[in-house]
Amino acid sequence: MKLVVAALVAGAATGAQETASTAVKNAHAGVKSLAVRVLRRAESVPVEVVELVESDAMTLAGDESGTAGHRELTAALAAAGAGADEELVAAALKVLELIYPDGTHAGKYQVWLHGNQSVQVGDHNTQINYNTVIPAPLPAIESVPALPNFSRIPLDTALFVGRIDELDQLEEVLSGSGRAAVVVVHGLGGVGKSTLAARFAHQHADRFGLRWWITADSRAALDMGLAELAETLQPATADLPVEQRSALGVRWIATHDDWLLVLDNVTTPQDVAGLLSRVRTGTIVITSRQRSGWRAAETVPLDVLAEDEAMALLARIVRPEWPDADLAGADRLCGELGWLPLAVEQAGAYLAQTRTSPAAYLNLLARFPARMFTATAEGGDAQRTMARIWHVTLDRLADTRPRDGCCGLWLGSPRTASPGTCSPAQ
Repeated sequence: MKLVVAALVAGAATGAQETASTAVKNAHAGVKSLAVRVLRRAESVPVEVVELVESDAMTLAGDESGTAGHRELTAALAAAGAGADEELVAAALKVLELIYPDGTHAGKYQVWLHGNQSVQVGDHNTQINYNTVIPAPLPAIESVPALPNFSRIPLDTALFVGRIDELDQLEEVLSGSGRAAVVVVHGLGGVGKSTLAARFAHQHADRFGLRWWITADSRAALDMGLAELAETLQPATADLPVEQRSALGVRWIATHDDWLLVLDNVTTPQDVAGLLSRVRTGTIVITSRQRSGWRAAETVPLDVLAEDEAMALLARIVRPEWPDADLAGADRLCGELGWLPLAVEQAGAYLAQTRTSPAAYLNLLARFPARMFTATAEGGDAQRTMARIWHVTLDRLADTRPRDGCCGLWLGSPRTASPGTCSPAQ
């Protein structure tokens, strides 16, 4: 923020001189306009502060009131989030570069832009000094190449079954060249959207120089994932705020084409609209429960597993831990679970770890009939199914008192959460 204040102070002082160039005056007018815009967006910034900036009264003051004004302006810009405004920061740097091309200026107003930076504002008799660390211009991340064969895609899983048609659809949609290819895999929670996206990424690893996965269930999570991308590509950015690193990540994506980006579990199209508007090349796979509203993207719907695929998945989970398991009734169990992959995975883990047959598990499920659980507008059936499974699991945990004080029963795959933890008292 003090960088912006320094530009406003230096620009106002230099622009007031008759010898000021048109470029300096225009640059100062630009940074002032951007600063006013940012300040107006913040409800906590008093109108008087905005008016003083517009009139240059705050930045031109050359006495103690000027110093206080500069501090007040710095605080106001911080409250308005000015540091995250790339356009404003760039405009401020432009003003200072025009006025002080060598980094220093001797005379009434001084600004050092190198080393241990500071800004001095004053006249021949009175010096009003305040120090500021003026950040260096953002790194030229556009010139940073992708790390060879780098991937942050979850490990492939041997539990993947079926989905041949859906993988073919993804391949068809994303096989084009030129503009960015964006596809949305949508379906119920637990239907296997993330697993499908990961399998596609692994199958086509040789097509991309970089494959990056972001759990993008909120805008903050998306920003963090993009920030981590920038830091991975250019470790020197690690000390920058998340907002600036996120902006760098977007800049890298917007200027390269040999990459795959998976945005997992996106809540609404609006959360990724800003990113998609910047992308012109590359490949983006989005997973979401949201079915509609994806105007600029192709969509691939994902349904539950076919009956034979669900039974194959159940067997793959149970057999490694219980080779001689009697899986009679597996078809009825998978049907009761709605052929939902996540439900089949959780139930299969329970069968293997507790040596419970499908028929016995069906009896346990019968204690928690589907009608007992309230449906939601979207994903209701899947949520009811999972609720019944967790009730069976928690009942089992209530009857289990492990000697080490831990639950002793963990259900799920690496991408699903365990039911919880318990203490000996529980």
